[in-house]
Amino acid sequence: MDDFNDLEKNIRAALVSTVRSSNAAGNEDVAFHRSLNASIGSSIDAQNARLLGLSDRLISSATANTELVRPPRLKDLDAVEGNWKAVVDVVDSLLERADTALDEFTGAVKRLSPAAEQVRALAQQRHRCSFSCGVSRSGLAVSTGSIATQYRSHADKDSEDSKWPKDWRAWTCLFGGFLLMFNSWGIVNAYGTYASYYKDTLLPGQDLLRMNLIGSTQSFVVLALSMPVGRFLDAGHIQKLLIVGTVLVTLGSFLLGVVNGGGEQGNGSYGLTWLTQGFISGLGMACFFVSASQVVATWFKKAKSLAVGIVASGASIAGLIYPVMFRYLNQDLGFNHAQFCVSALTCATSALAIYIARPNPSHIIRTPETWFDINVFWDKTAFKRNRAFLWLVVSISFLFFGFYAVFFNLEEWAVDLGFGTRQANDIKANKGLPDEEPRRQIRTYWLLAIMNASSTLGRIGAGLTSDMLGALNVHCFVTYVASILVLCLWSLTSNLDGAIAFVVVFGAFSGAVIGLPPASVAYVLGPDPAEQAHLGQWTGMMYSCASVWGLTGPLIAGHLITHYKTYLTVQMWAGACMFLSATCMAIGIWCRRRSDKARAAAKTDATPARPCTTLSVSEDAEDEKKEEV
Repeated sequence: MDDFNDLEKNIRAALVSTVRSSNAAGNEDVAFHRSLNASIGSSIDAQNARLLGLSDRLISSATANTELVRPPRLKDLDAVEGNWKAVVDVVDSLLERADTALDEFTGAVKRLSPAAEQVRALAQQRHRCSFSCGVSRSGLAVSTGSIATQYRSHADKDSEDSKWPKDWRAWTCLFGGFLLMFNSWGIVNAYGTYASYYKDTLLPGQDLLRMNLIGSTQSFVVLALSMPVGRFLDAGHIQKLLIVGTVLVTLGSFLLGVVNGGGEQGNGSYGLTWLTQGFISGLGMACFFVSASQVVATWFKKAKSLAVGIVASGASIAGLIYPVMFRYLNQDLGFNHAQFCVSALTCATSALAIYIARPNPSHIIRTPETWFDINVFWDKTAFKRNRAFLWLVVSISFLFFGFYAVFFNLEEWAVDLGFGTRQANDIKANKGLPDEEPRRQIRTYWLLAIMNASSTLGRIGAGLTSDMLGALNVHCFVTYVASILVLCLWSLTSNLDGAIAFVVVFGAFSGAVIGLPPASVAYVLGPDPAEQAHLGQWTGMMYSCASVWGLTGPLIAGHLITHYKTYLTVQMWAGACMFLSATCMAIGIWCRRRSDKARAAAKTDATPARPCTTLSVSEDAEDEKKEEV
């Protein structure tokens, strides 16, 4: 026994010496290559850091929510050497658990398998079928092909059946996402009616640049905070975000009716209006915006674009309801009480969304080790490893640079041309009778309401077609069409009929344009669940990059109108920005297809050739004929 122990020690010492010698030789070789080229050294360091990070995350993920001991942390190469025994223990424990699970699965398969007699009868039937088709060197290959065909047909059927989730929570979550978008970007869509009322009544004398600043502040805050909000969503903190958002949106909307005196002519305070409506409400809306599409995308795997389109239609419906509600209540109750009613609707719908907007329990949650690291919020590798995402971010920046110049200035444009009016016709001036020669006019808020209502069709229709044609492809097409409508149709419109035609047609395409960015991010991420786990973070990064453009774009549009005294300048500005946005999307599509081809080629090269296991009757006959000849 002692001799055996001595032999074991000698063998172990020899193995350790061999491994150390091999490591020393490898280190010398690496050091030699480092001395030749500094880029090789940096590449090796980056690769080592990447492998260490991947190993550390794998161990942490594998031991999460288990009874295993606390996993070792692999922060550097020294930690690997110091913790190798703990790593082996963790792997050994996981292998034991996997072996237990495999035993349970094998037992379940045996219980559900057919009886031995049925298996033999089926084998005999397949054997006869193979010989009835002709002489074959392997009858099993024929039957295997039939089994594979049947399996694929059943798999395809199950895949089609699973396109729509059967869990009722998915559909309540869809409605919750609709309400979140209703009270986030829908409020931005409705701001044009408020701006018209401020310029005419509450804040007379203010130029369009300052009026647009309130609405652009809303969009800026919503977009700028999308990056941290998206990361909080990926970490599973959606309910906390929704509670904070409900409090802030309701508070800002309620205070707007308090800080403007009696709401009469000239009683408004510009600074307090900007603070309550632009900043406080914007903070709450930021908690809703990314949450609305991200939480729904966790449920609808096969129809993700359509689900996001339905959610985005909440902004269109809000753009229809809020302007009409505010104008009619303002006429009957006054500004303050009308705003209190609006805040009550906002509070009720947001509170309902807290309880029903819940993500799919199977969605991967990425909890960071610390929140005090910029890498937690900003994925530095996103733009390098996905060029399509880079061009998508550039395109969305150009989009927000000019898109909301249309919504914020539409009502004032109609008033400037004479076919729009901010107030109802005064029939008392003619003893209760209408004007003898009534002019063809329309209340300006109806133009914005019609545009938002029409955009509902565009949001849902674009989501439906995106699942079939690809979200980014559809997004590029509708953005090109929207830019042409602004450059040609809007700039040439000079009467009421043309204005209504423009708001209906442009509204439909604008709904698709502004509703598809989250679906486009999901499209460029690809179908891999590990990549889809970055959806909230990447969507937030995209919107945060576009926030500065969303702030300055409406301000530039307001300055152009004030300086040049014509709306043609803002029409050309908005159309050009959208055209550049569509062009950047086209480049992103090209990058995506190029990367797909490269990935497919690499996969083909890595796939080994399958050996031929069967020989058909025709091949046997040909061989016999060749021998006879």
